Amino acid sequence: MEKKILKEKNDLIGIVLAGGMSKRMKEDKSLISYFNQAQAEYVADLLYSFCDFVFISCRKAQKNNFNKKYNLIFDTFENIGPLGAIFSSLEKVQKSILIVACDMPLLQEKNIQELINYRDENKYGTLYFNLDNNKYEPLFAIYEYKIKEKVLKNIQEEKYSIQKIINKNDFYIIPSLKNVFLKNINTPEEKNKYLDEN
Repeated sequence: MEKKILKEKNDLIGIVLAGGMSKRMKEDKSLISYFNQAQAEYVADLLYSFCDFVFISCRKAQKNNFNKKYNLIFDTFENIGPLGAIFSSLEKVQKSILIVACDMPLLQEKNIQELINYRDENKYGTLYFNLDNNKYEPLFAIYEYKIKEKVLKNIQEEKYSIQKIINKNDFYIIPSLKNVFLKNINTPEEKNKYLDEN
């Protein structure tokens, strides 16, 4: 049975993932303007509709890229991909987190609402299965605080695959036939196509 979508504040801390190297895009994806604003800041503002506290997770080298009103989190462990950002966020806020990557411009408030309302706090997290690539979508997801020690253990063992962590632990996977909003914009060609069509 589909859960009713309700828009309300909750105990989740919003986290915008903006620390990627953007090698394929050849420019910082967090600063691209799809909506007349740096995309990381746009996503942060979306999250403020649902979360009392929101942070942008980024590299220290990016610290002057964003408006001073946005709170930043820097990676505790660098150069290990988004798993490092997830751990750093859990360690910093000491609460469950709602993660959103900055490179999903198709994402709307209604999608965030749906994710929150499917949340199962008894699991380690809640997320979608991406039908485009037949993988879990770990960068638009809820991670309950109790997953922190498992994430740290994987980092210490130099196992950085979020997909494997999800496979080995009890996550709630949202049933969905359509999830086009999970589309990542990773290359100049994809960016130009999106801008031309929107």
